[in-house]
Amino acid sequence: MAASDASSGQTPPPAGGPVLSSAASSATPAFTTVTVQNISGMIPIKLQANNYLLWKNLFLPILRKFKMLGLVTGDEPSPPRSILDSTIENPAFDLWYDKDQSLMIWIISTLSSDLLSHTVGIESSRALWELLEKRFAGVSRASIHQLRSRLQTLTKGDLSMVTYLQQMKEIAAGLGAAGQPLTDSDLVAYILAGLPEEYDSFVTSIETRSDLVSSDELHGFLLGREAAILHRKTRSSLPVTHEPFHAFAAFPNHRGRGSHVHSKHRGPGQGQSSFGQPQFQAQFQSRPMNSGSRGLLPTPHVSWQQNSTFGSSSRAPPSFSHGSSSSSSHSSPFSSDASHSSHGVIVCQFCNKRGHGAATCRKLGRLLHPTSSSQSSTQYSGYYVNPQSQPLSTSWIMDTGATAHVTADNSHLQNSVPYSGSDSLQVGDGNCLPISHIGSSIITTPSADFSLRNILHVPHITQNLLSVQKFLKDNQCSLTLYPFEFDIKDLVTQKMLYHSPLKEGMYKLTAGVDSVAAKTSCSASSFMVNKCDLLAWHQRLGHPHASVFRQVISHNNLPFSGSFATNVLCSACRLGKASKLPFHGSGSKTSNPLELLHSDVWGPSPVHSVSGNKYYVLFLDDFTKYAWIYPMKYKSDVFGIFKTFKAKMENLLDSKIKILMSDSGGEFLSSSFQQFLNQEGIVHQLSCPHTPEQNGAAERKHRHIVKLARTLLAASKVPFQFWVEAFLTALYLINRLPFTSSRLSPFELLFHSKPNYRSLKNFGCQCFPWLQPYSPSKLHPKSLSCVFLGYSLTHSGYRCLDPVTNRLYVSRHVTFRESIFPFHATVSSSSYDSISSHFPVIPLTFPVVTSSPSQSPLSSLSSSPLPFFVPSVSPPSPSSLSVPSSSIPVQNTHPMITRSKHGIFKPKALTATKHPLPSSLHSTALLPPTPTTYQQAAKHSVWVEAMKSELAALEQTKTWTLVPPTPYQNLVGSKWVFRTKFKPDGTVDKFKARLVAKGYHQREGLDFHETFSPVAKHTTIRLLLSLAVQYDWFLNQLDVSNAFLHGFLKENVFMSQPPSFADPTRPHFVYQLHRSLYGLKQAPRAWYDELFKALVSLGFRSSQADSSLFIKSSGASLVLVLVYIDDILVTGNCNTDCTSLISHLRAKFSVKDLGPLHYFLGLEVTRSAQGMFLSQTKYVCDLFKRTDFLGASSCSTPLGSYKLDNSGDILEDVTFYRSTVGALQYLTWTRPDLSYAVNLVCQHLHQPRSNHLGAVKRILRYLKGTIDMGVWFTKGSLGLQAFTDADWAGCPIDRRSTSGWCIFLGSNLISWSAKKQPTVSRSSTEAEYRGLAMTAAELLYLSKLFKDIGFQLPSLPLLWCDNQSAIHLASNPVFSARTKHVEVDYHFTRELVQQRFLSVKFVSSEHQLADIFTKPLSAARHSLLRTKLTVRSPPFSLRGAKGSK
Repeated sequence: MAASDASSGQTPPPAGGPVLSSAASSATPAFTTVTVQNISGMIPIKLQANNYLLWKNLFLPILRKFKMLGLVTGDEPSPPRSILDSTIENPAFDLWYDKDQSLMIWIISTLSSDLLSHTVGIESSRALWELLEKRFAGVSRASIHQLRSRLQTLTKGDLSMVTYLQQMKEIAAGLGAAGQPLTDSDLVAYILAGLPEEYDSFVTSIETRSDLVSSDELHGFLLGREAAILHRKTRSSLPVTHEPFHAFAAFPNHRGRGSHVHSKHRGPGQGQSSFGQPQFQAQFQSRPMNSGSRGLLPTPHVSWQQNSTFGSSSRAPPSFSHGSSSSSSHSSPFSSDASHSSHGVIVCQFCNKRGHGAATCRKLGRLLHPTSSSQSSTQYSGYYVNPQSQPLSTSWIMDTGATAHVTADNSHLQNSVPYSGSDSLQVGDGNCLPISHIGSSIITTPSADFSLRNILHVPHITQNLLSVQKFLKDNQCSLTLYPFEFDIKDLVTQKMLYHSPLKEGMYKLTAGVDSVAAKTSCSASSFMVNKCDLLAWHQRLGHPHASVFRQVISHNNLPFSGSFATNVLCSACRLGKASKLPFHGSGSKTSNPLELLHSDVWGPSPVHSVSGNKYYVLFLDDFTKYAWIYPMKYKSDVFGIFKTFKAKMENLLDSKIKILMSDSGGEFLSSSFQQFLNQEGIVHQLSCPHTPEQNGAAERKHRHIVKLARTLLAASKVPFQFWVEAFLTALYLINRLPFTSSRLSPFELLFHSKPNYRSLKNFGCQCFPWLQPYSPSKLHPKSLSCVFLGYSLTHSGYRCLDPVTNRLYVSRHVTFRESIFPFHATVSSSSYDSISSHFPVIPLTFPVVTSSPSQSPLSSLSSSPLPFFVPSVSPPSPSSLSVPSSSIPVQNTHPMITRSKHGIFKPKALTATKHPLPSSLHSTALLPPTPTTYQQAAKHSVWVEAMKSELAALEQTKTWTLVPPTPYQNLVGSKWVFRTKFKPDGTVDKFKARLVAKGYHQREGLDFHETFSPVAKHTTIRLLLSLAVQYDWFLNQLDVSNAFLHGFLKENVFMSQPPSFADPTRPHFVYQLHRSLYGLKQAPRAWYDELFKALVSLGFRSSQADSSLFIKSSGASLVLVLVYIDDILVTGNCNTDCTSLISHLRAKFSVKDLGPLHYFLGLEVTRSAQGMFLSQTKYVCDLFKRTDFLGASSCSTPLGSYKLDNSGDILEDVTFYRSTVGALQYLTWTRPDLSYAVNLVCQHLHQPRSNHLGAVKRILRYLKGTIDMGVWFTKGSLGLQAFTDADWAGCPIDRRSTSGWCIFLGSNLISWSAKKQPTVSRSSTEAEYRGLAMTAAELLYLSKLFKDIGFQLPSLPLLWCDNQSAIHLASNPVFSARTKHVEVDYHFTRELVQQRFLSVKFVSSEHQLADIFTKPLSAARHSLLRTKLTVRSPPFSLRGAKGSK
């Protein structure tokens, strides 16, 4: 019905569901009409790190306009995807989603390119908006302090008023972004406070006003005030004139209003000339002399001094007019027309006298050139106006108003080409001078070479003019003008490139003596060196460091293009020189204890302590620097220790832990730990991976503890198994030692009392505790010679070790002989040094209580305001350190020398048990250990021979070639893996050493691509074994020696040489692998491809149902090959064809025929005339040995009558649980009676509890009583029958159902399963029907296998079910309201029934065999169903089995 509704276009309205009305859904939302181009027009800037506020202010009106503000604030949350719980999509969600994604596209389109990477993984506009807000709007407290300091210290000084006000507003905006905005009145007060004295009257007038002045109003007032002050200064320094003074700037030949040159574009100064040449122009400036301007010409990139007002205004910069016209409707102010009065008499615009113009005014000349006042006006103005010929010069006049370089000497040009345009150069007298050529040049000076580009050759110009703006840009330098001199410096290094005094009242750049010759001899190719960019120079010089690179470029005057202002981005340097960024010290951020805790775990220790500890966890208080350490046996103990530590410390110090800082170790990231921190409100800060510096406080404390502990051990010669005591003592002392920068110790800061140093003693010295309570009689000594091992953390006393009995005493009454160290006599210096050389120098850390006493154990406790000691988390009891100890130390009086007198004790070996294994299986449980490292294997000749044999096989197959290493190779490591292979009876078959590659070093796309390789399914294996039993087929097992070596690699893979087997002549070379090697990610696929080609060439085809099964049928002959990586089964009805196949495979691969099947993938196969028995007895024995369950008692069922829930305590160490459950999963290959129990405990792998562990132990106990059981195959019919059942809502945690099924081929059980359903079923019919569908799918798979093999089933597969409703639902195409909630996917079962692929029948619950896969059963019921599943003990003696010796 849902489909019909959808097809008709009508959506059924839900009850109360959020659905759009038809009007709303038909109207087009406003946001759909907006494009990215529209957004770019509304927001013309790209978001960068320094313009977030401006960007946000531009974006907010758009959000309000299109009613999208609620998307980013959370006021418009996402509607539900569907209406109620149905499958009908909610139109409101679709509209909201389109709106949200459109807004996300808008935001991304306004981001700069360097911010796009931050959008990866963001799925909503709100998440992206919050990310940008968090990244750019947050300002630290230090930044706020810095901004406030700048606000208080900023003054106008030499800044212009616009710059000063802009800086003030930027500071105010920064404080606003940090959440501490300034009021407008405060901003006005800060602005007025920074003004100089000349503004005092103005400040007074503002402060005395009755109405408040806003910052915007003040902005206008100050600009007007600045103009008035500048006007007054200018008027006082120059003669009063009544006419405006025009700067000596050339201006364009105007043709019409607002037009500079003829151009295709309208508007001033835009466009290209019609002749394709660059359009050069100098903008006209007309300023009154008394306007307060500090310069007459624009000065980009020039640092002007106060006294350089008229330094460069004695000549006019060039201007270009289009065409040959030399007159216009608007004449130049320097032309004769501009200086004429209305009566035709010339009047000077400067001195207001008649008879001359401003260009020839002597008064103006003396003012501009005080050092050359004797020069005539003709000399002064002739450079620009008088076209008289003068000798050519190598000097270039610096002109800040020109837009191009101009020269009259064509010899100055290189690569000179005729100027094809019709533009001309207009000079100050109104004349237009023609342009002859255009080219480039180099000005050579004694200290630097300067590049000039696009120089115009104007033959009639009298001086060489240099455009300052183009000169500074092309040469990346700066120009500083002084009253009588000027400097040119490198823009980046600030190196002085040129210095010259003022010449003839002008700033001139003069070339060297040989500059003309050098320029004329330069070829076009040499000039092109100028265009070499910085990256090319960087690569030529061998990728030097940035500072060295700049030094070479600057000192040697190497020509380059580009700028040092932007760093040279060299990808090769990023790859080859990548290193860690520097770390900056962060000051203390805390003000109270426990606000911030640093924590870290060290281990494992190379020596186990006397209590078996290998690790310790450190807690360091950031405020007081007081530390605690707690020894541990496993890293997983951290969580339990932290919970106890938190409870005790918070109670003791009356303070809460707020922040925990640690690395990203698994012990800190466990789900239980994280859940506990969230519940307690503790913030967990993590250091970045492989960045221990971010947790530096804990690392430094480790190093301090280790140094001191190592010193204590070296001085006292105490054995290393007492390292926990040494480290506890070291930390006890560290907490009581003051800092180098402070007189207070951590103990004083934490407990506010001084430590008592008088009670401290030498670690490891001789001591005599009072032991009268332990003395057996009054005649025995009251004390013994002991060794001092530190201070008790739970008693007010010392810890004393008896070196004879290894018993530890804690006593307050102890006397010391600190000059004697008992262990000095038992451990020689040389032996100690040799042992210590293997002791790691890295920081050791163990989990130990470290709350040191505030006073000496011998002093009174009444004076201490706090307890003597801080309670430990799990203090080691004295008995835990006894190795071993008796209740009363009895002295032996007989003269016999025994081990006990010398403290030598042999650990007790518990070999007896009330529940031993059967004698026939006991030998399989006591297996010799297998080495795990090369160092262990090298000590035994059998493993050395195995390694040599492996290498010989690899070299014989030409697996590799030795090649020299290169930096571009991705080098894969290598290691040895050892395995002892056993026969089914437990005896050793062979010792196997295999050289494997460390595939985790490989990089996808570089040295591997495809990795998938099919393996045989368990059901397929059992099916073939059942057929082999049914028809007495040939059944042999093949083992491919070094199977992966037969596969060829398509990628270039490089591997390091194995340890101690490197080539003596080329030890530094690496292997280039040609064949696949074990450990490589693509090795299984490469081997499968080779085997596939070989079998196909022999006439085999791959099964469509299981690609690991290969079939060859010719006439009556049938041969089947089943592949499981390098283990191969060959079976068939023709022994000759099977033997021939083995011969062909042996010729192509290193195949070993192991004979009739007896041990395959851990399955023990025993075949006789009656049938075949599959078991895993040896695997169970190994499991018992690994879990220490050899002496456990047995039980009758794998599960009790109760169902597992989450009522138990969470396990602190989950390693045992997970490893045992994983091993039990593999055991279900031949033990269907364990399937439900194993599936149940597998459901709690993520967070196992104590009751779950109890269930695992019960399964092991059940195995103890059924250790030799397995599956029995016999001859029978070939009909397929299946039983399916479901336990409706059987899980007490989530009320999901459990499905179980089993499939028989005749009387042989070949497939079974117990699985929890993925969803909750609303009725038992739904739960049963889901199980029915899963069983039908497995039957369909088996039917396809039979079809591939070529077998015809005698009858339809039967599916037995004990639920009548499910059977009717599968057989009848009738749906009622009570069955509509069943998913459509599961109705394929009904289609299979209708198409007569299977038949569904009813079976009573009493005869339902699948009952064992869905629920715990009683012992009698479990035993009955187990027998019907053909799970039994061996039906014959193993000694008399076929193929046994």
